[in-house]
Amino acid sequence: MQVGEPYVVFSKRSGNYFLVQLPSPHCCMVIIAECVHVIRALLILAGDVETNPGPSNISENLLAELRKLSTGQTQLIAEVQGLKSQLGNTDKTIGELNKRLSDLESHYQSLVPLRKEIEVLRVNTEQTSCRIFALEARIDDAENRSRRNNLIFYGIPDPSASETFSESERLVMNLCRDNLQVHLEPRDIERAHRLGRHSPERSRPIIVKIALHKTKTAILSNGRKLKGTSYGIGEDFSRSVQNARKQLIAFARSNNKPFSMHFKTLHMNQKRYIFDAESNTVKELS
Repeated sequence: MQVGEPYVVFSKRSGNYFLVQLPSPHCCMVIIAECVHVIRALLILAGDVETNPGPSNISENLLAELRKLSTGQTQLIAEVQGLKSQLGNTDKTIGELNKRLSDLESHYQSLVPLRKEIEVLRVNTEQTSCRIFALEARIDDAENRSRRNNLIFYGIPDPSASETFSESERLVMNLCRDNLQVHLEPRDIERAHRLGRHSPERSRPIIVKIALHKTKTAILSNGRKLKGTSYGIGEDFSRSVQNARKQLIAFARSNNKPFSMHFKTLHMNQKRYIFDAESNTVKELS
């Protein structure tokens, strides 16, 4: 470096390529001061964190993305752990269900012989029920045949609890003679007696077994003459027949039409009806 006098018109000539010639000392001082100022500013920037711009925005974005990836990976790992736990519980539950299914299959296999026995018992029970039903029908028919010549008289005064069979017969014969114009002899009545216990509030009916069926029919055919009196006559039936007749009469009255009853058959509108005890309904006969 070479500093010349100020305001020199002519410059020095030299073959040194590294020679820097300044025009004056003042210019040299200005350049030195400027260099010192720049170096000082650079030193300040190097030591001040806030003033130092630090890494570029690209690095910050990259670090932020890496943090997001790390967080997502942590959540993914947690979810995978939860799925593994649930899968373990599911496997355990499936194992328990398989065990229970195996137990049920074993239990079912042990019940197969019992099922066959139950089926045999069911068939036997049905057959027995059919036989019992048939026997009940035969017994009921026999009972009604034994009651075929029976008549029940209602409304005859019952003043004494010690009324004898002979007195009951005489009361029935008097009723038939005076109200039905049917004359009965003692031989026409096999037996007659009151039904139930004596009560001063009501008269007990008298059941009478007529010796001949023709005599019974004659008495019944004149039964309409008792209309308007306190007396009544009815046939004697078994309990099942009584229930069937009761249901049929209720059915006929609900239709409010003329009808007639013959044993267990209802005649109404030129049609016949019976009562089915199994279904508890009234059915029309074809």
